[in-house]
Amino acid sequence: MIRSKFYQLFIISFTIAILACFNLSIFKEGFIVTISIVFLPFFIYINENMKAQSICAVTAVVSPFIRYMTLLFQHKPDVALEMTLPEVSFYLTYGFIFHLCYERKEHKTVSSFVVTTIICDYGSNIVEMLFRVGIEGMNLNILKGLLLIALLRSGLLLFLIVSMKHYKSFLINQEHEIRYRYLLNLTSTFKSEIYFMKKNMGHIEEVMKNSFQAYKMGELQKVSSELQETLLNLTKEVHEIKKSYIMVIQGIKKTFPELMELSDLDLKTITSLLTLNIEEQLKEKKKVMFKCILSGNALVKNHYYFMSILSNLVQNAIEASESALNPTVILNISAKEDFILITVKDTGGGVAPEHLKHIFSPGFSTKFDPETGNINRGIGLTLVKDLIDEKFGGTISVDTEYKIGTIFSIKLPKKNLEEESCENFYC
Repeated sequence: MIRSKFYQLFIISFTIAILACFNLSIFKEGFIVTISIVFLPFFIYINENMKAQSICAVTAVVSPFIRYMTLLFQHKPDVALEMTLPEVSFYLTYGFIFHLCYERKEHKTVSSFVVTTIICDYGSNIVEMLFRVGIEGMNLNILKGLLLIALLRSGLLLFLIVSMKHYKSFLINQEHEIRYRYLLNLTSTFKSEIYFMKKNMGHIEEVMKNSFQAYKMGELQKVSSELQETLLNLTKEVHEIKKSYIMVIQGIKKTFPELMELSDLDLKTITSLLTLNIEEQLKEKKKVMFKCILSGNALVKNHYYFMSILSNLVQNAIEASESALNPTVILNISAKEDFILITVKDTGGGVAPEHLKHIFSPGFSTKFDPETGNINRGIGLTLVKDLIDEKFGGTISVDTEYKIGTIFSIKLPKKNLEEESCENFYC
């Protein structure tokens, strides 16, 4: 720990010493004005865990020594020493004044920090100049010049600090946007899956009721005990499946409560987030060109369902277009007075006539991976149609030309997007 801290001190001091090599000599031979004194307080500012006096003390050794070694190429050793030795007083005075005026304060601000650097710069330069010319050599012009230098360097320091803060803020906002995009996508996926599971629970309930009725009918008609037992076991197993569904839904909501509570979004934000995600995915599929066109704007309450609709259609369009000569996917959203009109157009191979009537059927899929032998589970378009019908009260239609491309057209009542639908994930 101590070695690491000393190493950090040395790096800071060495950097300041190198920057001090770029200087302008004024007033007196050996007295220099350098940009390094802008970076000295800047390094102090960004290294709050280190004492300013420690940084200045090490710099008071390293910087004059390096300057002394460079001056030996032009001057005799005693002259070089005379020119660099007063510089030690500058750094030691700087650290002392900074400790008195700033480090001991309880409430520290950027403005008080900059004011302190003006005092440190001006006071330290006066001390160094006194070592060089003595009291009799000081005059008003030197004092004015040193004050101007202190003000200019502190102004540059303020610019550095403000720029750093803006850059940090930019990085934080960028990180928040990435996290929010991820959270929105995750929420849309969870919400859609829960919705699909909830819908399936209705079918499970129906199967359970029918199997139990069959069991009761078997009792009345005195069918074999083996068949009765099979029907009863079937009823129990279906009931267990239903309980498992409920537990999964409850588990998701309990584990990720923040995923279920995202603020309302408008179309502009939704399309922006979707575009960023699609572009990120398309980095690996550079052939496909994606374009999003938005006309008008509207608030969307159930934006996770809306995002799920867009994501599924765009993803399908991208997959369909990958093998096309000029693969292009265009998402067009137009907010009218009473309706939201959406089209997703691709230049893929279109849908074969014999498949067209089945594309919204659960489990239907033409996507087959010859390497793994896996077939797509085929619920994407089913989910899209269910969400459009039941959550937004809209319509979806398909216009396709085999081996040319496909256009999905959606019409959603605007009022249904702006109203929160009632949900109960546990019913």
